[in-house]
Amino acid sequence: MPRFKDQNLDPGSSFPTRQLVVPIATAVSLTKRVTWARKFLKPVKLRAASVFATAVTAAVTVLVWIVSEDTPMVQITPAIDAVPEKWKTTGVARHIHGGAVIEKAAVTAQVFSANYTINNAGVGQKWGVVLIQQALADGAYSTKTIAADQAYATQGEALTAAAGVAADAGKIIVGAIAIQSKNNLKWTANTDDLTAASDVGAVAFYATGAVPAAGTYTAECVSVAPAALAEVVEDAITKHVVRDDQYLAIGITTDATGAATNLVATLDVTPWPMRGDSLVEV
Repeated sequence: MPRFKDQNLDPGSSFPTRQLVVPIATAVSLTKRVTWARKFLKPVKLRAASVFATAVTAAVTVLVWIVSEDTPMVQITPAIDAVPEKWKTTGVARHIHGGAVIEKAAVTAQVFSANYTINNAGVGQKWGVVLIQQALADGAYSTKTIAADQAYATQGEALTAAAGVAADAGKIIVGAIAIQSKNNLKWTANTDDLTAASDVGAVAFYATGAVPAAGTYTAECVSVAPAALAEVVEDAITKHVVRDDQYLAIGITTDATGAATNLVATLDVTPWPMRGDSLVEV
């Protein structure tokens, strides 16, 4: 089979399939760690994905994403911190920015970016939402609200309002915290805590993609576990088309002893669309 460049991936090619072979080095205790990402000059379709290893000693899973730039690749969730006036994140956040994979480890003891209030009038119990956002360049966290003071009658109303809030320039929204004030009292960020029945009436933490207010994230389209001395093929690809503004990325998840020797992922791609392809495929 002749070799060809990406720009020659077109429906007129006599041998349109290209096989991408990607060696993967493993390490222990990884969760969706991105190890390789590729952008194509023209749209392609992921036709097949497989993995091979000469030895596998523990739990290892190879993952494949089709993801746009500046889109979260891993679902994360904010939570109350050990210091209850602060918040933390669970899970490692990842996205691609400027062709580089930006990774942000879980953080603790995060303060709110301003002393927001909920129910400043101190009448009844009111709701507000604080959005968690990340800087595209380095993954640093900050917070944002629809207004300095919020006083929505229900959590649903607060979430709907927050869904219309755009992230600050150079940032993406990755989570949300919905907070209800105590009866006839004001809640103030960085002063009052996030403990239900203490300084708040109720609180709910929302993961990336869980509600409209928390943005979206891209789940992996392939998940396949290698076996020793056997090619393992994954047929259940949930998303196929890689458009010219998207990345095809490979990552890995392992357990505390996870290791695989000579681990290789093989991806087969063809030009898209070709004869018989649906033009509405995702």
